[in-house]
Amino acid sequence: MILLSPGRIDVDNAAPITIQTVPSPEKLKAELIALYRTVRHTRSLLRLSERIHADRQSNKSASMPEAAHAAR
Repeated sequence: MILLSPGRIDVDNAAPITIQTVPSPEKLKAELIALYRTVRHTRSLLRLSERIHADRQSNKSASMPEAAHAAR
């Protein structure tokens, strides 16, 4: 969620962004859209990273019984 207050933008789980100058409404809209796209892209990269990690963990656990059986 994005919260707007005078001179400040807060995004969940992110450091607040302080705006030093008052931009035009068009510029503010463009900056908010860019910020939203960055957050969305970051979230998709995080989900991808989590999926890769889960796949690696499942591949490790799937190959463990074979390795234990081969050691016997």
